[in-house]
Amino acid sequence: MPKTPTICLFVLILGMPAAPLVAGQLILKNGDRITGNIVKIWDKEIYIEPDYADEFAVDVGAVEYFLSDDEFKVDLGDGKEVDAIFDGVDDDGKQIVLIGDETMAVPLVQITELDEVEEYGDWGAHVDFNTTINRGNTDSLTSKLSGDYSLKFGDHRHLFELSYAREEQNSISVKEQDLFRYSYNWAFSPRWGFGAVASYERDPIRDLDRRATVGPAATLSVWDSAKKTFNIQFPLGYQNEEIGGQEENNVIAGWIMRIRYKLGRPDLELYHNNSLTQNIAGRTNTAIKTVTGARFEITDLLYVNFEIDFDWESEPAAGAKSEDLTMLVGLGFEFE
Repeated sequence: MPKTPTICLFVLILGMPAAPLVAGQLILKNGDRITGNIVKIWDKEIYIEPDYADEFAVDVGAVEYFLSDDEFKVDLGDGKEVDAIFDGVDDDGKQIVLIGDETMAVPLVQITELDEVEEYGDWGAHVDFNTTINRGNTDSLTSKLSGDYSLKFGDHRHLFELSYAREEQNSISVKEQDLFRYSYNWAFSPRWGFGAVASYERDPIRDLDRRATVGPAATLSVWDSAKKTFNIQFPLGYQNEEIGGQEENNVIAGWIMRIRYKLGRPDLELYHNNSLTQNIAGRTNTAIKTVTGARFEITDLLYVNFEIDFDWESEPAAGAKSEDLTMLVGLGFEFE
């Protein structure tokens, strides 16, 4: 029969809370260790999120090596991306990287980018409200409400985009632009995908009563990571439009380009969206739309947004100008 102290010790051990699993560790060159969730490597910094603080960055040059049981998507600096696990350091001070059944050692400074492997299902959204107000010889008000929602299931991706732009000069409406676009892409390889694009837009002030487009599209992905995205869709489809009460049916080709890049620390994001639509049958027209801007993060949810929009058409409706340039400042919300 066990003695009472032994029973008490056994009960005490059972009652102790289990120690939390170590998600990862940074081992610094000065001997310090930082325990937490390794998030990413970006711009020569390693981001870690400990239990006791928000995510912060440590210079790669200050880190001897790091440990993590998580799998990451890694750019080793030669343009090759692999999924890997990091497990210590070898005798030469190089980071040990496990890629499947293969073990290799690379200098930590050679790892230019590292991201957590994307989950099978993921989503994200932006909602922006931008405006410009002028008072004086000419009173004007320009406003734009826009948003996007992306949804991913494995290799299948859906993107919904929506924008409403309005402008008044001396209390007279001079712009009513509405645009909705849905894009689907099946990424059958790291670079290439295939899908479809459908869009609907109107601008009755410029006599564009309706422009609806639908068709298949090929997709090229140049960058695809949490820090930078560059993809181009090449649609070929059917377009139905009504301009000044006259209906037109066209065959179109072109591209839809989307670029997103986080510069330096992740609180500044630059973006550029560009689309070109060329009529190859039906009414002769070429249409270009660009949205270029910057988002400066205030909190995890809120950011300040600066944007420049430019539209151009070779054959606009009678009496309408070919060019339309707008500069806007506002606030936005990011959800993920």
